[in-house]
Amino acid sequence: RVIQFFESVLPWMPGFRQLYHGIKQILVSFSSPREAGFLQVVLIEFPRKGVWTVGFVTNESCAQPGQKQLNIFIPTSPNPISGFLQIVKEDEVVRTDISVEQALRMIVSAGRVVPEGISDMLSERMG
Repeated sequence: RVIQFFESVLPWMPGFRQLYHGIKQILVSFSSPREAGFLQVVLIEFPRKGVWTVGFVTNESCAQPGQKQLNIFIPTSPNPISGFLQIVKEDEVVRTDISVEQALRMIVSAGRVVPEGISDMLSERMG
């Protein structure tokens, strides 16, 4: 009831409407990733070459025939609500079979909880 009350009041408070809708969209993305837009967990070199981070594919498109372009949301740790959006060529990422839940646990734990196989995926990419 308390949450429902705040959900009914916050959108009408001056200055909070846009912020509220943006935050709600992100929260929905994290709570039901397949339906809301996280298509896959990937590893991407960010913020520079040689440094790998976890990202979420939010959209795929074709930049040119035969060349996929991915929208990648890179959440910050330990608070995954904020992050960065990168638009990259498909060959610049390592696609994984890590679930969104496993990736979020890794981010929230600041890397203390690491899904099995991440090291192997990066070794294959760099080897």
